[in-house]
Amino acid sequence: MLIEEQAAELLSRCEKSLGLELSQIRGNLRNAETRAPAVWELLTIESAVGIGSVEYEPFQGSPDIRLHLPISESRPIWIEVAYLFPRFWKEERQTAAIAHWLFQEAKRRGIEPWKIQPRFDGERTSKAGRVRGLPKLHEQKKFIVNCEIVDFFNLIIEQPEEQHYHKMSHYTIQLSYLPKATGPYLSYRGVAQEAPQTVKEHAVYRTLREKARQHNVSGPRVVCIGSDQSPVIAGLREPGQPSISEAIRTAFYEYTALSAVIIVSV
Repeated sequence: MLIEEQAAELLSRCEKSLGLELSQIRGNLRNAETRAPAVWELLTIESAVGIGSVEYEPFQGSPDIRLHLPISESRPIWIEVAYLFPRFWKEERQTAAIAHWLFQEAKRRGIEPWKIQPRFDGERTSKAGRVRGLPKLHEQKKFIVNCEIVDFFNLIIEQPEEQHYHKMSHYTIQLSYLPKATGPYLSYRGVAQEAPQTVKEHAVYRTLREKARQHNVSGPRVVCIGSDQSPVIAGLREPGQPSISEAIRTAFYEYTALSAVIIVSV
């Protein structure tokens, strides 16, 4: 989202504007898994500072920001910050690791790895989307010696000029060997996992529901949702799947504590 120097400058500006050290955000910036949400929170703080006077977490258990507008007798506005990760980020991490295992095994056996092109499908067993059946990250050795994997690679060695294909029985993985594929780039494919079938499973609805339940304060409440990773925020959806607008309308109908939502695809 931002390079290190930019994030440091942004942090400095926000702390100067608020007149306090943002120790928790500083800690989150040092952690790879929480860096992007921390940067998004700083971007939201800086935007709020440009509008009016800002209090950051004014009391324990409060929303993130209390914004006082430069208008006489106006009520303060509560702002909550939310950052969306892909819902199935753990499965995506597994997918990348498994593809790497297969490329490594091909290379070990003297097979050009770019000729191995795995596909990771999913089963429609969840209203949240297609769930992939994958080995765990600690099961690399067990996976590589699986008889289906061994037989697939043995067949390639025996018939290197032929195209081979195998659909694994216990995992949602399809293996393809394309003898005419050219390198050096490696590739794998997979269906979109985060494909909510109902509004209640939509990432935006779930985020707004969580924020509406999280605090009990009076006054307008705005939720600022951002992401540079979520396919839902990017607007990627299949026909028939609920839209962002439908998710927002449903959340606002059910939770009157919400006043507005701002959604940004970074």
